[in-house]
Amino acid sequence: MPGDVPTRSMMSMATTPSTKEVTAIQALEMATRNCQKLRAAAGVPTSATEDILTARISKLRYGLYKGKIPYAVYNYGLAQAMRKSNAFMMAGQKAAQKGKQIGDQRFQQDMMQAQMTLQMNSLRSSLNTYNNSMPMMPRTWYCQGPTCF
Repeated sequence: MPGDVPTRSMMSMATTPSTKEVTAIQALEMATRNCQKLRAAAGVPTSATEDILTARISKLRYGLYKGKIPYAVYNYGLAQAMRKSNAFMMAGQKAAQKGKQIGDQRFQQDMMQAQMTLQMNSLRSSLNTYNNSMPMMPRTWYCQGPTCF
């Protein structure tokens, strides 16, 4: 079935498709393309990764359909295309997780900075309130001996 990982025995099949199998391959390709068209018409986009995998599989299927490659080559190519696609998706997930961690750390730093700013503003406001509530002190000090006034 489409999407299934080929087994070892499938990768050792050195035969090419029979006439009936070519008809089935053609029907499978037509169904796959029809599904893509219906999906696009419904407004459900495909990802670039999905499009690349579909194109690789379609190219392999074409080689099988034309009798240019045996089932073993098709199945091996299918397994490699699926492996590359999965590896790319896993790398993307790892990058997304790393990006989320960095974003979370940055968010925490920004929150701490905002809290510090709020605390500093509160202290500054308290100091201003204290300074404004005190009566004006003389601007000049007069000292005579040990006494200053």
